[in-house]
Amino acid sequence: MANFILELSNFGDVAVYQVKWGEPLTQYLENKGVPSWSMYNRISPGGSLLARTNYPMPAMDTTIRATGKRFSARPIMYYIDIDTGETFYQQQINSNVGATLNLSSNVEGYDFINFAGQPQGVRQFIVSDSDIWVYFKKKAYNVAFITDSDIPDSHTMVPYKSSVTTLVPTNMTPYVTKKTDEHGINYVFTGWYDNAATSGNPVDFSNVTVPAGGLVYYAGWTKEYVEVTVHRDTTLDKDDKDKYVLLVSSGNNVLNTDNKYAQVDADGHSKKDENNSPIVDNSKTFNGKLDVNDKTNYDGTTLEPIWYKLVNGRLEKANLADEIIDPGTILVPVWEYKTKTVVYNANGGSQPPATEDLEFMRNVIIAEQGEMAAPSQEYVFTGWNTQANGSGKTYRPKDLLGFNQFSGDSLTLYAQWRKNPDYDFATVTYNPNGGNGSVVSKHHKTNSPIYIRNQGYSRPGYNLIGWSTKEGAKEGDEQYATGAKIPVNNQTLYAVWTEKLAADVVNPNILTDKTDAGDKVVVTPNKENAMMRPSAVANGLSVDSNGHLVGQADVKDWSGNQDEERNFNLSVTIVLQVTRPNGNSTNETITVNVPVTIQRDTDGDSIPDVDDSDDDNDGLPDDKDKNPKSKDAEGPVITADDKTVTEKTPFEVPISVTDNDDPDAKVTDVSGLPEGVTYDSNSGKISGSAGQESWTGDSDEVHTYPVTLKATDGSGNESTKEITITVQRDSDGDGEPDVTDPDDDNDGLPDDKDNSPKSKDTEGPVITADDKTVTEKTPFEVPISVTDNDDPDAKVTDVSGLPEGVMYDSDSGKISGSADQETWNDDSDEVHTYPVMLKATDGSGNESTKEITIMVQRDTDSDGTPDVDDSDDDNDGLPDNKDKHPKDQDTEAPVGNTSVEKALRPNDTAQSHHVINRSSSETNLPKTGDSNNYLPLVGVFFLLSALTFFATGKRKEDDEEEDVF
Repeated sequence: MANFILELSNFGDVAVYQVKWGEPLTQYLENKGVPSWSMYNRISPGGSLLARTNYPMPAMDTTIRATGKRFSARPIMYYIDIDTGETFYQQQINSNVGATLNLSSNVEGYDFINFAGQPQGVRQFIVSDSDIWVYFKKKAYNVAFITDSDIPDSHTMVPYKSSVTTLVPTNMTPYVTKKTDEHGINYVFTGWYDNAATSGNPVDFSNVTVPAGGLVYYAGWTKEYVEVTVHRDTTLDKDDKDKYVLLVSSGNNVLNTDNKYAQVDADGHSKKDENNSPIVDNSKTFNGKLDVNDKTNYDGTTLEPIWYKLVNGRLEKANLADEIIDPGTILVPVWEYKTKTVVYNANGGSQPPATEDLEFMRNVIIAEQGEMAAPSQEYVFTGWNTQANGSGKTYRPKDLLGFNQFSGDSLTLYAQWRKNPDYDFATVTYNPNGGNGSVVSKHHKTNSPIYIRNQGYSRPGYNLIGWSTKEGAKEGDEQYATGAKIPVNNQTLYAVWTEKLAADVVNPNILTDKTDAGDKVVVTPNKENAMMRPSAVANGLSVDSNGHLVGQADVKDWSGNQDEERNFNLSVTIVLQVTRPNGNSTNETITVNVPVTIQRDTDGDSIPDVDDSDDDNDGLPDDKDKNPKSKDAEGPVITADDKTVTEKTPFEVPISVTDNDDPDAKVTDVSGLPEGVTYDSNSGKISGSAGQESWTGDSDEVHTYPVTLKATDGSGNESTKEITITVQRDSDGDGEPDVTDPDDDNDGLPDDKDNSPKSKDTEGPVITADDKTVTEKTPFEVPISVTDNDDPDAKVTDVSGLPEGVMYDSDSGKISGSADQETWNDDSDEVHTYPVMLKATDGSGNESTKEITIMVQRDTDSDGTPDVDDSDDDNDGLPDNKDKHPKDQDTEAPVGNTSVEKALRPNDTAQSHHVINRSSSETNLPKTGDSNNYLPLVGVFFLLSALTFFATGKRKEDDEEEDVF
């Protein structure tokens, strides 16, 4: 990962570091006594204030400077696993109230979901003094086990930081699992390694969890050592001085320098480690040559051994260049010394003894005359000499001749003869009659007694029981026993042979454990008179005196899963005693071994385990059964946890199944799941989202589902486990369950004020108010009421279109006042209509409007009766239907005295409207007599009044014009 330059400026104190991309800057920024830091680089050339000190190092050179800016908000941000509710990280944020917090960086191993109360995926948040909760979901990563063998690789997707222990393949066991490559070389599995080269030590999975990016493990294989025991001498001893053990890698020969010495114990056997593997002796290095005891030839040179393999008690010549395949190979050295020969020369006679080989440091017995014939009957054999004329060294028959007693490779001995002056001899000839040996002629004085002697004859498988003069003599023809005294005459004695005691033994004898032998004949002597002694009982079986195998096979000490056959021998002793009056009596005793194989039958189904694909008959094939000899009666163990989830939010519940026998035991049924949630047998997980819940009322916020998990192993054993999936209602789908959400329906109205907290309020309030017809200048009220399906505090927020002088009081909830500022256009203008718009808003922001009409009726004379109902609008006494100016009160007198009229209107008629209440004045004048008598007085009064009003009226006109200006 690349490094970048970090320049850190702490109020003038500058330090420069090389920092890896993505490394948290905590160690560089924390505990520096700095109120805040600002970061500058090509992305933020103007600087950006850091909200946290663990900000990851950008992938560019960066400068960070200390600032004096202090933050108004320092909330704690809690990072929550949405599936488990676990707080897996928390940090303090340095910011200001109202600032926008942008969660720009990713969290290793997690996917961002949302801020509490925010829509999913929105990474910005407005900062306040309150702590912040942000939700994440663990990513899933692949954990792979690469076997490098015929065993399939394992790939499993699991959540971040999951334990790896349960994922390790159970079908591969270190130092037990083996493989063979295409060249026939055997390897043994050593464990799992975290590198493709499988170097270092195998991984200990006890505390390993899945990191971001996943894991890959590689199977380690090493060539399987084949143990070869090498003896240093032909004489086989049992201690470590006589032998050593070579560890030959599979496919190598015994001379390969890659071979190793094994550590051996006092008996010369290899020491084993805890995996039952031989321990290498690293103190010695094999040089490619087998170490033996030196052997010196007669000439002083060192002899090279010839190597043999010890096979079933016999030696077979070995080729050291051959690959070592079979474990337990035993190599034995054999030396071939230079041999000398002793040659016998009849020296005029015939049929000398055969030439004999004399091995190094051995002796040879000088031969007797044997069948060697003299040159003629008058000659008698006297011995041997190294010279034909007898001038050399003399040797007598049966003398010992040593290897070093003569020089050269060969010694010739010449027969020495002398004439018998008293020759009167008869010849007794011994014939082996089918036995080993030569015809031997013996010369004896005629009629002198001799004792019959065996001339060294032998015959494999036969006993010599006497002699007969009958050529081709057989048992029953014997006339003389060996050692019998007979008179000498010229005759030939033929050896008589009888077959030695032997027995035919039946092989093989294979029985299934716990089955009867069946009285099978397994031993048959070759002699009718032979007697058998019953064998001892072994594993429930024996051979009786008739040679029958009897009993019931019963092995009580089977051990381990590989122990499937018990091979043993039943030893039977056979005795034969024969007395022969004319021959040699025989007394023979032999012991024969009857080989017996008992094959294990674990389940007693009469099919031996070696042929039975399901030894314990538990329904689980042996190749998948961890304990093939023990019937699986235990169900699998199901591991799964309860889960509390928010409805409509995806979740997973991993389920693992382990079994004491069956590595393939699996979940076979899952019931009781919420709608929208399923079990996937491939991933081994319950997953989905509970998006189809039916909630019955506002208090119904949690549904509990007892989920039953059923698992079955290959033996048909079932186990169940019940877990609880708790689904929490989320009315507004914001990811926060209603049980903790202060506003379940997210309508802006807190639940404690919301009449329907589960239903988002989309309806505006209902406004109740009536139209109103009022008389101008008369106070009135219009009550307004507001009701809302959710918000009891919904209220009127705006009233518009009211007449002047009328207003809305929010405290009383009424429109009130009097319309006293109406401007009327003409006499026909008697009604003004006001469309009044009422607006109300509830706590969810829903608005409603209502229009009412306030109708203001003109009241010209302010008598409280609107003009539309008043017969005299101006109250001048003249009914409207007769009044030319019904809206102006009539104050002019009728036309009569011109002078008075003129006096009242000195400036023509322009000021006539200033004369008011004329009729009324007339009406109110006292009637004291004839009105004509008072006419002048009346005229004067009106004149004065007119002048006075004129002056007053004139001043009023002047004021109005000023106002207008």
